Amino acid sequence: MKNLKYLVVVSALLASGCSTVAPHYQASFENTQKLKNNDSSQVTVSQFQAADDKVNHLTIRGGNFASPTNGSYVEYLKKALEQELYDANRLADDSDVKVGGTLLENEIDASGFSVGVAHVKAEFTVKDKEKTRYQKVHSADIQWPSNFVGAIAIPRAVQEYPRVFSELLGKLYADPDFMNALK
Repeated sequence: MKNLKYLVVVSALLASGCSTVAPHYQASFENTQKLKNNDSSQVTVSQFQAADDKVNHLTIRGGNFASPTNGSYVEYLKKALEQELYDANRLADDSDVKVGGTLLENEIDASGFSVGVAHVKAEFTVKDKEKTRYQKVHSADIQWPSNFVGAIAIPRAVQEYPRVFSELLGKLYADPDFMNALK
């Protein structure tokens, strides 16, 4: 009977897995400067959506890796964009120019013995009232040194993950068509 209790406790612990929450996005100085240096008007961040619900469900070595923004990486992307526009004094609630999009892909892999990777892909749209001024897909890939030992690899993956969104937004701001659509 005593062994059965231990077996139940161990089974419950293994079945529950570990759950980790991604860090909140911190605006990139470089990205904010790109927005500040553009003579764009104020914009509103509108709807973002998921191409597939799996973009909101990530795991790191079998443990759940949840978004800190209502469990949604779609919301994470939206908040990251809002933060950088806000920091660049380009965010307004009442602008006719609206930026929205669709999160198409979102992946993280820390299972490698020496390298961890993350990938994100999104379609961004800029509209002025109902006229589409810009619509294009951008993607970003990052990698970082990883480790066979989960106690090292998992925290490192958690720490590095927001950088893939910074890279994605950096590519968006580097697109002259996007920056012109904000004017």
